[in-house]
Amino acid sequence: MKSLLYKLFALIFNISRVMPLKRGRIALLAPHPREKYDSLSAIKDYLSHNDKYEIIEINVPHNKEKSGFLDYLKFFLSDSAKLARSEYIFLNDNFMPLADLNISDKAVVTQLWHGEGAFKKFGLLMEQEEDIKSRLIKCTEKTGYIICTSDKVRKVYADAFGADIEKIIALGSARNDYLLTLDINEIRKSFEDKYPEAKGKKIILYAPTFRDDAVKDSSLLENIDFNYLNNELGNEYTILIKLHPGIHSSEVPEGAIDVTGENITELTVFSDILITDYSSVCMNFAYLNK
Repeated sequence: MKSLLYKLFALIFNISRVMPLKRGRIALLAPHPREKYDSLSAIKDYLSHNDKYEIIEINVPHNKEKSGFLDYLKFFLSDSAKLARSEYIFLNDNFMPLADLNISDKAVVTQLWHGEGAFKKFGLLMEQEEDIKSRLIKCTEKTGYIICTSDKVRKVYADAFGADIEKIIALGSARNDYLLTLDINEIRKSFEDKYPEAKGKKIILYAPTFRDDAVKDSSLLENIDFNYLNNELGNEYTILIKLHPGIHSSEVPEGAIDVTGENITELTVFSDILITDYSSVCMNFAYLNK
């Protein structure tokens, strides 16, 4: 089914390619769920005041509960046509239909990725079916640049994307740059207005990433006794739980505040302690010397 949808998107895209590129059109393509302070948003903020560029935002529908028929229709028809005529394309994740897209030689595709560092296997470094590996390699062939956070992880990214190392550019993370500009007092006050039970307390943020396994995801929070933790910590601390967008089936237990719908960057800014696993959110914490 997915393969058929990829080809449908590519069909509209490739038909639309008969029209010339629109000079200065920048497409911010988000296969990975967008957040308020991601690298695509940084590109938008940086260029939005420059009349030379037209910015379009394309978000891949990924939540069946929130995305309706019109969202999918827009994505496969209108968005694909606009993308076909974009001079610059920025992505924050792998976009599988890219393998079948007839990208113009004059268009530039840049992969910003959505995490920092290299804490878990991704892309071709994971166990993948051969057809998925083949598609990932074709996607990389259509990509001009892949951005990473450090020279020390360029080789990892080259292997993960199946790319020549010359394509891997260590520029840091625009998403992390936001961290140094945010007003911690303003963000904390806004949070406490919404969650008064956290007012005046030190914050422990539990932010696990997904396991790519529905059974393991659903039992993830069973591994911590939050009532015991609260008894040990007393009234000085409040525990927040921020689940990864890929986790859909874990029920947040009593003794913790469910902040899954909140922005991870803002939570990182005012939290005192982070408990995580191999999520790149630890890079945000390290960046703030926490």
